[in-house]
Amino acid sequence: MTSYKNPLNTPDSPLRNPFLVGGGLFVILLVSVALDSMSTVQSGNIGIVTVLGEAQDEPMREGLNLKFPFISSVHKLSIQPQAYNPSQRVAAGSSDLQQLNSEIQVEWKVDAAQGAEFYRQFREPGSFQSRYLASIIVEAYNTATARFTAEGAVRERARLSEDFAALVRTKTEQYPIIITRATVTDIDFNPEFAAAIEQKQIAEQRAKEAVFRAQEAEQDAQAEINRAKGEAESSRLRAEALRQQGGSLVIEEQAVQAWREGGAQMPQVLVVGDTATQPPFIFNLSQ
Repeated sequence: MTSYKNPLNTPDSPLRNPFLVGGGLFVILLVSVALDSMSTVQSGNIGIVTVLGEAQDEPMREGLNLKFPFISSVHKLSIQPQAYNPSQRVAAGSSDLQQLNSEIQVEWKVDAAQGAEFYRQFREPGSFQSRYLASIIVEAYNTATARFTAEGAVRERARLSEDFAALVRTKTEQYPIIITRATVTDIDFNPEFAAAIEQKQIAEQRAKEAVFRAQEAEQDAQAEINRAKGEAESSRLRAEALRQQGGSLVIEEQAVQAWREGGAQMPQVLVVGDTATQPPFIFNLSQ
C-alpha cells in the first residue's frame, strides 16, 4: 500500500522556511497599515477623527485623508443644509389674545469649523433637530407673534418673519450650527376672526375709493371754475379791445356771435348807426 506524503511537510517546502513566512506576514501587515491609514470623505461631509474614542478638533475635509492606523476612527458628518418643517402648524398667541397657527420653515447646517464640537454634543444632525431646534422654533415664534396683533401679523407678515428669523438666530448662537433661513410662510386663525378682518378690509377699501372719488370730483369742479374764470377774462379782454375801437363794436361782435351760433348765413357788410343824425358806420365782415 502506497503512503501519501504532504508536500507542505517536506524539508524543501516554503512554509518550513521562517524567512519566507515572516516576509509574507510583514507584507500583510504593511498592506493592513496602509489601508487603515487612509480614509475618504464624500462631498458634502466632513470627517470627525476620534483617537482612542476622543474627538479631534481638526476635521477631515472631503477627499482622501490620512489618519493614525488602528487607534483612530473617522465618523462622517453632513454639513449639507438641513430643512426643518414641522408636520403641524405652530400655534402662538398674538398681543390681542388671538391664536395664530402658522407654517414654519427653517433651514440650517452644521458649522464645518465647529464640526468636532457638534459631534461631541449631538453626534448627528437629526439628534440636534429633534432635541433642541424644535423647541427653539416654538419659543421664537411665540415671542415674535406676541409683538403683533392678529390683524397686524397678517398685514405685516414679512416683518413678523424677519423678527422670527432674528430670534431663531439669537437663540441658536450657543450651538455649533448656522441658520441659513427661517420664515413664516402662512398664518391662519379662527373663522370668525378671519371673517371680521375680511369685512374690515372691505370697508377700508370702500372708504379709500370714496375718498378718491371725492378728490376726483373736487378736481373736476376746480377745473370748471378755472375754465369759467378763463372764459370771463377772455370776454373782458375782447370787450375792452372792441370798446377801444369804437364802443358800438361790442354789440356788433355779439351779433356776429349770435349769427354763428344760430347757423344763419352771415352778411358780408353790416351798416350800423342812425343815418339820419350821423354818418353810417360800415363794418366789412369779410375783413
